[in-house]
Amino acid sequence: MTKGIKSIKRISAVSCVILFTVYLTVFGQSARESAARGLDICSGVILTTVFPFSVASSLLLSSGACDILGRTAFYPLGRLFGLSESGAGLLLPGLIGGFPAGAAGAAELYRSGRIEKAEAEKVISYTNNATPAFALYRAR
Repeated sequence: MTKGIKSIKRISAVSCVILFTVYLTVFGQSARESAARGLDICSGVILTTVFPFSVASSLLLSSGACDILGRTAFYPLGRLFGLSESGAGLLLPGLIGGFPAGAAGAAELYRSGRIEKAEAEKVISYTNNATPAFALYRAR
């Protein structure tokens, strides 16, 4: 990169920080209220609907129950979605637990060498959904 481009990037970054600081100073009350509302939503909705499914999925993977589930689900689901037994075992908890459970499970299976990268990407694409609890909460 040339010096000119680096200077432009540095000036742009400093300008953005200065403008953001001025914005927060001028609209401080609104920023505080918005931050409080965001934290309230996070603690009241996201943590209560996503966290339990993430923990349950992690327990299924570490206990080996996902492998048993995969052997059972392989013929109907594995063949339908083109997954191995390990991938099929993660499909049901991923569909129930949503994107955090599916993504974390696929990453763990890939790291441990039980599935290939292409299959991990496939499982993530199938389990990229909201948890049922989150969907029910949002429907109220």
